[in-house]
Amino acid sequence: MIYALIRKDLRLCRLPLVVMLCMLMACLAIAWALMSTTALRDTGLASAVGFVLVVGTRFAGIVATGVLAVISGMIFATERADRSAEFLAYLPPSKAMVLLSKFLVVAGCLLIVWAGPTIVATVAESIGGSTDAATEVLKGQPNSSQYMPLAIMFMGIGWCSSAFLSSTGPPVALSFMSPLALGGALACSQSLVGWPAQNVYAEVYSALCAVLGCIAFLTGTIYFLNRVEP
Repeated sequence: MIYALIRKDLRLCRLPLVVMLCMLMACLAIAWALMSTTALRDTGLASAVGFVLVVGTRFAGIVATGVLAVISGMIFATERADRSAEFLAYLPPSKAMVLLSKFLVVAGCLLIVWAGPTIVATVAESIGGSTDAATEVLKGQPNSSQYMPLAIMFMGIGWCSSAFLSSTGPPVALSFMSPLALGGALACSQSLVGWPAQNVYAEVYSALCAVLGCIAFLTGTIYFLNRVEP
């Protein structure tokens, strides 16, 4: 039963998943173009493949965080918008099972965005591809541990607002707006009372993103489980 629900939720999110795949292809193409400007163009195939994989997946991980906002914002609201949630309520799966299916889909996408670049870099090194040139190109770019808090906030706010609302537009918009609102609030706080200090601003922002995302996720989960309507 759970496999059927997961397939249903994957079909529900097929458009943003296709967009995520297209982003990956585009980032790999950009990495290939960057490779042609480095000394790797005259080296072996393994080094070239390693460079393209490491740089491309890092770029894809950064840009794909926004897709998480779309997926989590659609996960509940789409079924209410087309009234398929009402049909699902008459079928045997419990709310807990429906919730588990949606969580596995969203968590799977989050895991890919977070762990994908690290796994690919390990694979690239194992096939003999040098990652030194890739490390040089990626210097100064955020790594997965730095953009993960933002991804958690995207997921949490989208999940929570989608659980409350019956249209996909507002949840997705709230997901994208929440990091900007938090950044504006911190900037105002810094100018008014001097907190957080400049040297810890990024750490405070990342921590608040992760905490608020988790709180929003738990709030949406509890609301969905106790909601009388589908």
